[in-house]
Amino acid sequence: MRSYPEDEMWNLDNTIAAFIAPRLGEFIKYYAPLATPGSLADKYGEKGNLEWLRILRKMKYAFECLSSCTAYREEDDQEKIQEGLELFVKYFRDLWY
Repeated sequence: MRSYPEDEMWNLDNTIAAFIAPRLGEFIKYYAPLATPGSLADKYGEKGNLEWLRILRKMKYAFECLSSCTAYREEDDQEKIQEGLELFVKYFRDLWY
């Protein structure tokens, strides 16, 4: 017996994206200003926080697009989605407060 609906297994990428997108939004709103990764602070100084917010917004955009289940996306969206996913991988361990 599963602890989740079976239909969540169809398009699992969309299911996971729908879980992540709103949580990234909350993280941006409440915690990001207090949780700038040290690598960004070292590289950008006082503007490290602005760079961190820019990166987080790109991640959120990618997950919002993926959670919409739209099979046909503009090429520009595909590139933005890929960039956001790559940033998510790169900064995954920095998503904490």
